[in-house]
Amino acid sequence: MSALICEISDHIATITLNRPERMNTISSAMLDELTKTLVAVNEDPAVRVVILTGTGRAFCAGLDLNEASSGGGIGLNGSSPARSRRRLRRSASYSWMRPASASMNFRQRAMAWTWR
Repeated sequence: MSALICEISDHIATITLNRPERMNTISSAMLDELTKTLVAVNEDPAVRVVILTGTGRAFCAGLDLNEASSGGGIGLNGSSPARSRRRLRRSASYSWMRPASASMNFRQRAMAWTWR
């Protein structure tokens, strides 16, 4: 099972974080795959809009702490994830040409306020 799913239809690229068992936490492998996917989508002239979403009950719970606590993870000097972040900043974020939206999963909660 891939950590990311990218589907392009009707000029819309939908990138789905696909680690629902880990609440879509970002691992070093997922960051590398996400970087490559975002750069490819940005360079695709058929894509006009990008939607980023997640499977399961969470859009993204952040950094994969299991990976980070075992000595792996994002941001280690010279690591592939650090190179991925630099590549993404150079290739996509400074020349991003597509409208982008994040589709997050929220639970609706009713709140009652009592004023005294």
